[in-house]
Amino acid sequence: MDFFSSTTNHISDERTRVDDKIIGWLSLFGLGWLAFAWYVWQLPWFWSESINGPPGSEWWSLLAILLTSIAVAPLGVVWLTVNWRGKEVTGQWKNETGWLILGGVPIASIWAVLWLYCLPNLWMLLPWGSWDLNWWKIFPYLFGLIPMGVIPLLGVIIEGTKKLRNPSYSADQMKVFGDRVLKNGMKGDDVLELQKLLNKHGSEIIEDGKFGNQTDTAVREFQRITKLFQNGVVDHETVTALNIREDNTNEIVERLSSLRHTEAADKITGSFSSILDGLEIPEE
Repeated sequence: MDFFSSTTNHISDERTRVDDKIIGWLSLFGLGWLAFAWYVWQLPWFWSESINGPPGSEWWSLLAILLTSIAVAPLGVVWLTVNWRGKEVTGQWKNETGWLILGGVPIASIWAVLWLYCLPNLWMLLPWGSWDLNWWKIFPYLFGLIPMGVIPLLGVIIEGTKKLRNPSYSADQMKVFGDRVLKNGMKGDDVLELQKLLNKHGSEIIEDGKFGNQTDTAVREFQRITKLFQNGVVDHETVTALNIREDNTNEIVERLSSLRHTEAADKITGSFSSILDGLEIPEE
């Protein structure tokens, strides 16, 4: 399945041909590597032994998952290349997605099997397997072992799906500030420029080119001060306000400072007046 339905961010025909070569040659190698693991490593034996073997054989399942992930890794790279074929995605996104899918999923699967199969067998906490069931075992298994094993795996799968559905394009990374509407979750040079402008206006956020919650809060605060709609979205009006006021930062700071001093003076005067109201001052 191709998760990328966008018609933008296409790369050159030369890059596409390189991807096609990678897919072709790595597919052949991957099938041969899988056959090697199947017949030479005897991969089916590990699975059969871990399920049908004597007590203690369930630990073979951990090695079975590890060897299987190694065996299918080249074909996994082929699948990922098919997904980003013809798209100008960033190298960082490729690396992060590849490690998450090819490394995170096997590790999380090993962790899940450890808590759902191996340790319950060792501790005799599986609530099935014989006619004489101990129903109380359902509760520690259901509310203890299952969350411990399943939550990390679900987290990796969800994060991997997000990565595949929201690729980072090189063209987006090089966007000029103002070329597109910016909002939480986006990345790029224009986001970095946005963060610099916000800091010039008094914010103190990290300038990393990633539009996160910190940047979102700073945008909303700027929109509040400039009487714009506070939605955290950097649209044309917000961009215009940032650019217009870029050269007037000192003036804004002075106005805010003056406003604070005025408010403080009003409070002091009000307090002083309330004190005088309680005193009888003779007229001259």
